Amino acid sequence: MKILEGKNEVDEQLWERFIYEHPNGNVFHTPQMFQVYENTKRYKPLILALEKEGEIKGMLIAVIEKVLNGLLGEYSARSIIRGGPLVENNDKELCKLLLDNYNEIAKKHAILSQVRNFHDTLNYEFIFKENGFYFLDHLNIFINLDVSKEKLWKSLQSKSRNKIRKARKLGVEVEIDTSNEGLIESYGILKEVYHKARLPLPDITFFQNIITHFTKDPAIKIFVAKFNNEIIACRIALLYKSVVYDFFAGAKSKHHHKCPNDILPWEIFIWAKGNGYTLFDFGGAGSPNVPYGVRDYKMKFGGELMRFGRYEKIHKPTLFSIAKRAFLVWQKLKFTF
Repeated sequence: MKILEGKNEVDEQLWERFIYEHPNGNVFHTPQMFQVYENTKRYKPLILALEKEGEIKGMLIAVIEKVLNGLLGEYSARSIIRGGPLVENNDKELCKLLLDNYNEIAKKHAILSQVRNFHDTLNYEFIFKENGFYFLDHLNIFINLDVSKEKLWKSLQSKSRNKIRKARKLGVEVEIDTSNEGLIESYGILKEVYHKARLPLPDITFFQNIITHFTKDPAIKIFVAKFNNEIIACRIALLYKSVVYDFFAGAKSKHHHKCPNDILPWEIFIWAKGNGYTLFDFGGAGSPNVPYGVRDYKMKFGGELMRFGRYEKIHKPTLFSIAKRAFLVWQKLKFTF
């Protein structure tokens, strides 16, 4: 078994085929997404692959993300593995081999590693624990689109259905606008939302790179809600295989009463169904038993709570403690005005 490290060591066609054919392969595992991160500042993607007799048997893709710039960037460097490692036939030994090698790399570049699970990984839990990871209870929300439109509509809470009707009555319309102009307007909305939430937002080049590299499958769509020809809300979705991933979303606060955040998801469901997609991944929903407004909002659309959880490992405890304090200071300084 050969262990390959780095993009140049891995045959891209074999990589793409392995991810596409693996039942748990997702959009964040693809070579296209790797290229996006590679070409966006404050991101550094890492790849490990296992090869035997010219075939890929396992892959692990991580992204080193830095919230802060310059020298302070090292204090905010975290490694995120979206969807976890993938191995042939869920082989535990292959998973262990990937994690053993990953640990040696990650501890040099990140203060923290986090595995965000998109599927059930209970069979691997002991392997993660052996490698120093601990489990965090965390929820995701999936919406099954492989049902009739009528059943999908009835699964929405009545308040959501009424708000969708209200948006239509007021003249709110939903379109797809993945043009550069549509992105610029949508990004302006995201900046307003993330500023209010005191959260970091990727540079606009991140989304431009996605548009450049996601040409077919994976793909990207920017759904916008318009009122009197003005974009008042947006949702950026990534598409891969049969799944639509809810990626980034926002609305202008002065237009909240027009219910764009209610009509947009619904119209995306209908578009996705009509284009052969069977699952809408609504993303994270926080920790169970901890109040979380985002989860309450998403559950209005009738989704199913998935308890896949996360794994986390702190590589540098002292720096991690400093980083937490530095992030709070950064929030205060950056979002005071």
